[in-house]
Amino acid sequence: MSSSDRQPKLIHVRRPLKRITVNMEPTVPLDGPVTEGPLIRVGHPLKRGTLSFEPVPQVVTILELPLIGGEKGEHALAVLHSIVQKVNEIEALRGRAGVWVDGVRSGVREGKVEIVLAPNDPTHAVETCKRVADYLFAAARQTPGVVVKVFAADQPETPVYELAA
Repeated sequence: MSSSDRQPKLIHVRRPLKRITVNMEPTVPLDGPVTEGPLIRVGHPLKRGTLSFEPVPQVVTILELPLIGGEKGEHALAVLHSIVQKVNEIEALRGRAGVWVDGVRSGVREGKVEIVLAPNDPTHAVETCKRVADYLFAAARQTPGVVVKVFAADQPETPVYELAA
């Protein structure tokens, strides 16, 4: 397969919220001509790559789960992470990209656990976030006060979609 036939691979950078496309191709031998950019001499062949950045996701899903009694917030957050992992497995079975947890904005605060999710693929992001919101609400709806909302970046105060128990 020639380098022109290869599809670019995606690397997800979890903080900041970026999607990076990396195109890798073999470079010329170390002693050959350099056509662009500097090369650093190392003991193994070098690769030259191109990075391109896409904008920050424009839609997020936020789940707020109140802590009841002496419940430990860190444990509840870990359980929510595992639920998100299972939701992503379901998404993968359907051939969809799923979501990722924004670790900076997620955590235990003011007597509740908040988990913020962004779609891995900006295509149909609102539909992805709504579907994931439905999965999460179904998993947590027995907890009084649980709220799942989908927000668009252009309207951060008004949810596009909301479920509450």
